[in-house]
Amino acid sequence: MVLEGIPGKGAELSLKDIHQQVAARFLGLELPDGQIRPEPSTLVVDTAEQLAFARNHAVKPSAPPAPAPPPGTPLAHHTTRAAPTAVRIERRSPWPALIALTLGLCVMAVVGS
Repeated sequence: MVLEGIPGKGAELSLKDIHQQVAARFLGLELPDGQIRPEPSTLVVDTAEQLAFARNHAVKPSAPPAPAPPPGTPLAHHTTRAAPTAVRIERRSPWPALIALTLGLCVMAVVGS
């Protein structure tokens, strides 16, 4: 599987971004004559379309992570210090996996894989 991302979008893709891309690709598919092509639609509840759903693989990381010091090296011998990072604690929900599965099945149905 090739992870292309969506050029021109941010580092994270929302459900709206993904829907627009899948809809555009679906409408661009060549179907046999007489094949009915339903128009893609969406149903949004509250702000669900703004949910950051996946990383955008079209956006390249700005800088590679700093290499780790060799094991056993005392911290006082380091010449540079990494900037403090924020810790993000999230409660894991089954919904992202279920949404991903549903989107994957929709894409497979559209592409015919």
